[in-house]
Amino acid sequence: MVIQSADVMRHPLKYHNFEELKEQDLFEPGTSIRLKNMDCKRVINFMQSVFEKAELNYRNGEHEDAFLLYKRVAHMCDMARGKRDFHQVERSPDGRLMFTMFDTSLRKLTELHDNLKERYEERKNNNGTLTRSSSAQSRMSTASRKTEELDYDFGMYIKPKELMRFISTKKSVLVIDYRSMREDENLCYQDIAVAQVPINVLNPGCIFAGLVKTVPVAERGKLNRLSDYDLVVLMESTNPPTYRSGELFAESPASILMNALTTYNTISRPKRRPLFLDGGFDNWKLHYPMYISAETQRRYSFYDSNSQFAELLNQIRSEMLPQVEYPDLYEVKKPAAFYLEDQPSDIKRSSSPNIPPRRNVPSSSSEMQSYPPPTSSTLYPKTPSPKSFYTDSTYSNSQAWQPRDGYEVTEFPAQASAEPRVHHVPIKVIIPSAPPLPDRSTKPVRPPSPFKMSEARDQAKIDKPLPRVPSLQGGARKDLSNSSSSRPIERPPTPDRTKKWALQSEKNIKLIKQVYLNCFNDIQKISRTGNVRSGYTGLFNLGNTCFMNTTLQALFNTPQLQAIFTSAEFFKHINELNTKGTKGVISACFSALLDSVWSGKFIAIRPELFLNAFASEVCADLADKRQHDAQEFQIYLLNALHEDTNKVTKPESFEQNYDGHDLATNAEDYKARQNRFSSSPINDVFNLRTVSQLSCSICRSTSVTFEEMNQISVELPQGTYYSQLNECLAKHFSDITLAGQNCWNCPKCKKPQIANRNTKIWELPPVLVIHLKRFSLSGGTFVKNEMTIDFETNGWMNMEPYLHSKALKQKSTYSLYAITNHDGTLNSGHYTSFIRNRISHEWLKFDDEYCTAISPDTLKSKKAFILYYTNQNFFSGHPQL
Repeated sequence: MVIQSADVMRHPLKYHNFEELKEQDLFEPGTSIRLKNMDCKRVINFMQSVFEKAELNYRNGEHEDAFLLYKRVAHMCDMARGKRDFHQVERSPDGRLMFTMFDTSLRKLTELHDNLKERYEERKNNNGTLTRSSSAQSRMSTASRKTEELDYDFGMYIKPKELMRFISTKKSVLVIDYRSMREDENLCYQDIAVAQVPINVLNPGCIFAGLVKTVPVAERGKLNRLSDYDLVVLMESTNPPTYRSGELFAESPASILMNALTTYNTISRPKRRPLFLDGGFDNWKLHYPMYISAETQRRYSFYDSNSQFAELLNQIRSEMLPQVEYPDLYEVKKPAAFYLEDQPSDIKRSSSPNIPPRRNVPSSSSEMQSYPPPTSSTLYPKTPSPKSFYTDSTYSNSQAWQPRDGYEVTEFPAQASAEPRVHHVPIKVIIPSAPPLPDRSTKPVRPPSPFKMSEARDQAKIDKPLPRVPSLQGGARKDLSNSSSSRPIERPPTPDRTKKWALQSEKNIKLIKQVYLNCFNDIQKISRTGNVRSGYTGLFNLGNTCFMNTTLQALFNTPQLQAIFTSAEFFKHINELNTKGTKGVISACFSALLDSVWSGKFIAIRPELFLNAFASEVCADLADKRQHDAQEFQIYLLNALHEDTNKVTKPESFEQNYDGHDLATNAEDYKARQNRFSSSPINDVFNLRTVSQLSCSICRSTSVTFEEMNQISVELPQGTYYSQLNECLAKHFSDITLAGQNCWNCPKCKKPQIANRNTKIWELPPVLVIHLKRFSLSGGTFVKNEMTIDFETNGWMNMEPYLHSKALKQKSTYSLYAITNHDGTLNSGHYTSFIRNRISHEWLKFDDEYCTAISPDTLKSKKAFILYYTNQNFFSGHPQL
């Protein structure tokens, strides 16, 4: 949606009043008849041309003409909906485009209606004189009142209609979709940015820095720009689970995501507390079915499918499969030993059984009663738990019970225990008295029965031990029917599957090297060759790709990256098992570019294959030949290189439960856990580690959280033309009070409390990247802050004032080696870069394919956008190709 800037001068009014404007004819003679004879698709195409003309008039300040054109768009939409073939295009892209134009036209008509009416009234009262300032205030009064009303009406949820009204006030919105079941249906609206967050990454203890590292690479850029949006909306399939009080479940994905975006976020905090979409995606689908996209995410190809490079990438995707882990079938798991919680004490037994007088026994043996012998459960009853012990009073009152005849009462003493003394009462157990045993010693022996002898022989065969039959893989067993029992049974050899994966890994490395060679050879064919000094090679602009060229030039001159991404080293760091990476494709293309730049054989390089690979494997949105943000491109590229070289295949999520009483120990524990979660050479070069301490204002309890970031994004002050970099850094690392909706949920108070948050640097990286946030969203469009920032260019910048007082002693001085500059606006601007060559130490200006030497005195300007510092001296030399 294109929004008019406040600086546009509006054209004078042509009509006397608003009634005269509304009486103007919508269409020229004959146009209505032609529209009635058109099919629905042609009407939409004609509507699009009228809509574009209306947008142009709106931007140029011709509000009366824009009002009439927007009315035509709305009228043509009604005509299209009445067509017989409308059902064929209703769910198509043309249908969604029609509804989008219709909604935009209605919003603009409402705004222009109020604006033009006020202008007509003001011209009437002031005899035709209209000041520009008063008009601007009148135009914004209605929108500002609506915005304030919306801000205060929101609670925890925002309804779909309220969200659309909020967008109509020229506000930017980011929707974070964390649904567990997506069913290939996504929210799709041109004025809403959508970030997909898999629900399986929302684990307890999740912080914002860790969240960004676990989502897909294509979604990380949106999350890193969280602070640029006016409103962040969280979307589930339905409403998140809550208690009766309205609070979120503590361990629910909604609560974990909310805390990660607010409480445990020091990188890019939202402007206001995020809201939940009322009713979730299901409610949105019910209200706006036309803004639902049923298209699944596909991998687009940006090169010829018959080319050698495309075939090579397809081979890499098909052959680089995750390693299969086979279980050990020979491992026998023993059952866990059984332990009684309470062992019975010694039992006092009488030396001889207490036999009562013999009763009169009937003569028939069939009528003799059989007394069961005492069982273990009778002799050794299970010791009751302490909660079930009787007290003296309860036991003394139970006198109604009497033993039956033929049983005696035996007393068991209470068991001695190291537990706190409890008054135990002897437990009375009934043991049946044994009947008299007859003397059978004088009974004659009967001859053995032939049936008994046969049974004895069979039993002997059964009791004979059998040879051990080992379990083989797959549940197979050997056929031992014809083998001798004395012959030993040999265990078959276990196949060594590690060799199989070693051969597959070696094959994968060959494929990655072929990608490098293919890209390097492509550069030689299409680039401008010539002998130049190493590092003096430019990059051709492939169509609004200056944002990519300047970022690549800065990274090419980063000393630590030059030692990693070379033809002889880069493949050693590739982890082809990481499913989040590009299987080494983007790393191979980046290495080929870096080696070509430093070879001294090219005046300018055409990075077409790198751009196509980036679009296909990383992010297609940044390769659409439009203008984009250089900082956003750097985030995507570094994330892709990180995932390619990430040593961790199965990241282990962890929760930070540090109280800050021993920060050194907490930091060591965090570092060990972080290395098991994410570890790569890119992290070693760029990652900055910070420590944030939350302190409750009531109980004074504290909580410490460590975070990783690969750049520092500092806000620029408003209302001034000059500031120093150290002032911006000091404000960035100043204390913040969390109050209102941002209160900290104190674990000791067990309720939200006002808290203070202190954030400092714990560990500095070898390369420090500082991003000056010159662009901010205002009224639905990006506005640039062009103030001059003073920073150190010749000497060393000291970062010690921003280190934590308990951090380990480390090198904290940095030297500037690259600057990314931006001139113009974000939608109509140009990027250039200032680079300090590491061999000649000369400052160079790169303007796409042109490279010229400049003076260090010209480095400081209001165009500076990204600053690159290193704490190491520049080294000479580069591995020869």
